[in-house]
Amino acid sequence: MKLSVITINYNNFKGLRKTMMSVFSQTCAEFEYIVVDGGSTDESLEVLKEFNDNPVLSGRFNWISESDNGIYHAMNKGICLAGGDFLLFLNSGDELVDRVVLEKVCTEIQDKTEICSGILYILDKGEKTIKYPIKELSLSYCYYGGLTHPNTFIRKSLFGKYGLYNENNKIVSDWEFFLHVAYFHHAIYQAVNIPIANFYMDGISAIPNNPVTLEETKRVLENEIPHAVRIDIERLNLLEHKISQINFKAVDYLMQKHSLTAKIVFFPLEILYYVLKKKNKLNF
Repeated sequence: MKLSVITINYNNFKGLRKTMMSVFSQTCAEFEYIVVDGGSTDESLEVLKEFNDNPVLSGRFNWISESDNGIYHAMNKGICLAGGDFLLFLNSGDELVDRVVLEKVCTEIQDKTEICSGILYILDKGEKTIKYPIKELSLSYCYYGGLTHPNTFIRKSLFGKYGLYNENNKIVSDWEFFLHVAYFHHAIYQAVNIPIANFYMDGISAIPNNPVTLEETKRVLENEIPHAVRIDIERLNLLEHKISQINFKAVDYLMQKHSLTAKIVFFPLEILYYVLKKKNKLNF
């Protein structure tokens, strides 16, 4: 099995250098590295040329620098250049968490797997959030966010079966692709308990309530999911939210009015939480 790591970049030479360093340092030899630059006018070309003759990736490093029509046009270029069985999109500025990520993944991915997702570290202004891979995919999970690029390996043949990324979108085409192939076409999914990448919250897709994201998401859902199904999904999500609120209010009341009783009641749960978290059996 061979992996292809694909990085897209535009005028982010510092982030590009960081990303490339994390890829160049990998102990695994069974991968190729592709950088698709959008015709940068900063020092990105100098960074690419600096690493071009690095013997570590001799014969396995390919890059182009030319104008494109957006993020997904650039990603589609990378897909067409890739020769690996699985693709990992690690965009400029993000990084693999350590030197053995690809080596570990190669030993864990099963023969029939088509989508493999690991652990993602989300870094935002010094705060780190850990996103664990969902054990099993569901429509609700895919509907509300779903899989993420930097920690997910995609079998290249899926793009041959179901098409490349939709270049009409600016932000949500990776989410649309995962929704399409993972839920509607039942791609074989595997979760691995391996930290894959550090994702930094400084890109366009990380902007909360971005109007473009909201508009594109709405359009995709209307095109892909029948109206009656959308109503049921949203009703169930609202119900879960209400139940969660009720539980929180009950706990809050107990803590405020009967703090000693609350400590006695929740102490066993704290022990259970600690033990399970140590064993990495919970998705938080």
